[in-house]
Amino acid sequence: MKGVPAILFYSCQKAGQLIEQSFQEKLSRLTRFRLLMHTFICFACREYEKQSLVVEKAIQRRMKDKNWSVSTEDLERLRKKVNAKI
Repeated sequence: MKGVPAILFYSCQKAGQLIEQSFQEKLSRLTRFRLLMHTFICFACREYEKQSLVVEKAIQRRMKDKNWSVSTEDLERLRKKVNAKI
């Protein structure tokens, strides 16, 4: 985003990290505002957020299934791998 003050907007990489983080914890007001500004302007990140929400909801539904379980250690390892790739 050339010409846009860095203090107001995030990079796409940072926005992707925050989108994923927002599913795990509540973001601060300023962070949510800056992310909102970014996704308002950036079509790719807006679509990424929509797709991530669909995946997150599917995972949550699957986790409610009584036959499916994953250890907290495995989940944490997976989170770290995903965040490292972003």
